[in-house]
Amino acid sequence: MTNKFLKYFLCFLFILVTIAISFSKINQQNLNKTVHTFNHTTNYSPLRVPKIFVQESEYRQLISLFETLSLKNDIPYMKKVTNESNEIKEGFNFKIRPKLEITFYYQNQKEPTNFKLPFSNTRFLIENIQQSITKKEFEGEFFLLTSDKEKYEIYAKGFAKGYNKIFQTTYEVDVFSDFNNELNYSPISSTDLYHFSSYVQIGILFFVFALGSYYFILIKEIHLLSNYGFSVKHIMHTLIGKTTMFFLLCVVSIESFLMWKMFREQFLPYTFLLTLLLGGSYFISLIFIYLIIKLPSMKKRLKYLQFLTFTVTLLFSFILAITSTNLSEIILATTNLWNTYEVPSEIVSENYEVFYPLTIGKNHIEFIYANQLQKHMDDSLYESLNEQGSILVNLSDYHIKENEIFGRGIKVNPNYLKKFQILDEKGERIYIDEQEQKHILLIPERYKEKDLRNELEEVISYYNDFYQQKTKVYYIQDNQSIYTFTLHDPWIDDYPFIEILTLKNSTFWERNIINGDSSPPLKVKADPTNRKKILKLVEKNQLSDNLQLLFPYTKAEEIVVKMISKSLGQLISIFIVTMISFISLSFLVLSILFIYNKRTIALLRLSGFSLLSTYRTLFIQIFFKWGLATIFMFIFWESDLKIIINMIIFIMIDLSMTIVFLLYIEKKNNLFILSGW
Repeated sequence: MTNKFLKYFLCFLFILVTIAISFSKINQQNLNKTVHTFNHTTNYSPLRVPKIFVQESEYRQLISLFETLSLKNDIPYMKKVTNESNEIKEGFNFKIRPKLEITFYYQNQKEPTNFKLPFSNTRFLIENIQQSITKKEFEGEFFLLTSDKEKYEIYAKGFAKGYNKIFQTTYEVDVFSDFNNELNYSPISSTDLYHFSSYVQIGILFFVFALGSYYFILIKEIHLLSNYGFSVKHIMHTLIGKTTMFFLLCVVSIESFLMWKMFREQFLPYTFLLTLLLGGSYFISLIFIYLIIKLPSMKKRLKYLQFLTFTVTLLFSFILAITSTNLSEIILATTNLWNTYEVPSEIVSENYEVFYPLTIGKNHIEFIYANQLQKHMDDSLYESLNEQGSILVNLSDYHIKENEIFGRGIKVNPNYLKKFQILDEKGERIYIDEQEQKHILLIPERYKEKDLRNELEEVISYYNDFYQQKTKVYYIQDNQSIYTFTLHDPWIDDYPFIEILTLKNSTFWERNIINGDSSPPLKVKADPTNRKKILKLVEKNQLSDNLQLLFPYTKAEEIVVKMISKSLGQLISIFIVTMISFISLSFLVLSILFIYNKRTIALLRLSGFSLLSTYRTLFIQIFFKWGLATIFMFIFWESDLKIIINMIIFIMIDLSMTIVFLLYIEKKNNLFILSGW
């Protein structure tokens, strides 16, 4: 029964490996197609626009300027929009997966074209430039169809002159001109949604191990056939079976035919890999059978097998630990959901939400080469959200422990002071007006003491010099905690000082309202009446591609788990692959060891030894194996808490699987005895 099951398992594993190879080849074609499509604009020369347009009237004027100059200079133009954001689906069957959408807008495009790459979240669209107005897609890059530098410069000069006249600016030509495409970039999103390519090598290694295990389990049959004069090749044919070999050939043929029909570009490399897999499996089978026949004695075989099985299981434990880091990250993040989150009484009746994640969206140039996106978000959102009572708590400087004392302040806005009282040294509550222009520091009164006075003077001197004006200082009572709106450190009281950022005394850089963290500085005050208005404000300012999710700050850890998991389906698939790997590895190793130690095991079990006593060495090896794997992970991979969590989980699973399979194997071999646990 075990032998038959192993043969079916080998066929199943072989088919899975071929499917993984096919999907990796499809992903390679998708990647080639993406790179080729994205680089279509290499025949064009970019013309940079130094503004993110949000008004349709202004964008129409921009398009009109391009149309006029293109007609005058006989140089066509086009627009490319590269949108790297997320496919989002909320609810139980959630999805937060990366997506890539590249849209080309041409002057004379008649019919729109829409093409989605298979098994991918990548899509290409071709539309008329007027559709960008209809869709209110005002972002993107403009290109001129010319490689003549002289013609390009004439166009650029005319564009600079027209742009400055229309929008009342004074930009130089250099701001627009980028003939050599110096602000180039490439999409960062992977076309491989399900990471099939990473499973191919591991799948092949696992298949080879399973194939070898199959022959070692059939050692009696191999020696019997060898004694009857069967050659190595005939033994292999007998054990595998002609029906099985024919079935696998049919599977390979069908898969190759489907690849030819659907993804012809990858047919030859795919067929070559399948041929290599088949031929390699055949050759490796012959080697395994030859080695089994040539090993001189059971005692020597046992010596080799113990070393071989331990080495192989150690190798696969290390590989499994690496490939399952995503699962450990998810588990580690999930543990944060168990913590209770007590909202302070000051805001218990109100709802504060955050924008997370922050994606590149359609703003690659602004994101990579400048701070234009951060400035645009601040200019578009902060004043309006601040008026509605949103709270700013910026901890970015505080968390950098290497900073000098004057660089570790906590930044808050006046709205924070309205909700959470901070008392000055006289016991009076501090309020700051939004129109205050002077820089303001709230410094704990302990810094007045003699031993801390030098630090106090250093802080004040630094800010006076930095802002080139006298800083207004309020001394506050010691040990007044700041509410951080975070789960791990909800209250902080060891800050050196607090900076008050008003509309007049701070810049977008200091406020840094949305920084891509799951707990960004800006906590948006939202309720059912104004939440839709906030989202409309985001959409109106062309930020929907960057800020796709707005949710209560208390649910930040839940969103982090979903971000790591990407989707419920992917979370389940990661878990299933991990469990199948463990189950298969444990079963194969234990089957081999049981066959080669059957007499010793029978003697011990029939003499009344418990399961733990009989297999004591095996259980010790499990702990030793995962201990070595942990050390290897720390040395060759990374040192992190998630690695330790990973290993603890794997040890528990491995022990559980080992006990279950030992009982199963004993029962199947009529050695199942009531154990003395």
